[in-house]
Amino acid sequence: MASGALGDQILDSLKGIFDLGSRYHVEKIGVIAGFVVLSLIIPFWAFSGPDDTNELGAELYLRDSMVGFELILENAGSKAWRDVRVVLDRRYVFTAEQIEGGDYVSLGAEDVVDAYYIPRPWGREDWEELADEREKPGMRPDSAYEPTLVQVRAREGRIDIEDLERRGN
Repeated sequence: MASGALGDQILDSLKGIFDLGSRYHVEKIGVIAGFVVLSLIIPFWAFSGPDDTNELGAELYLRDSMVGFELILENAGSKAWRDVRVVLDRRYVFTAEQIEGGDYVSLGAEDVVDAYYIPRPWGREDWEELADEREKPGMRPDSAYEPTLVQVRAREGRIDIEDLERRGN
């Protein structure tokens, strides 16, 4: 059988399905065909996308430092991040308007601010009676502080990292 004859036979079969059937029959075939197409497309769509949860393409690691910590935040992507907010242990915050693609930011204790810090007039109005023997809270973390959870938020995405990699200089 020639390929032209096979094509004609397939066309005749398909034409016969739609010509002989009622409107209900045609709609039923259309619904089944739509279901088959969606069934094939949805798994590809559901499992495609980034390989990990790092929407920003960020690289975060701690670099060895003599005093305190030094957190390196690198924008490994090609697009700039806007309205960037880095939160360390849900307490200390660093903000930047923009970090360009391929650029990095080095954060230390002097770059972050305690989000819960409330300035108090120590030495007036008996505030010292409320405090215990511990050191009074400050606006910056102490020199022994090292972050365990880092959350990066930007308009382009977000990432949460709990176990930071430590690298040498």
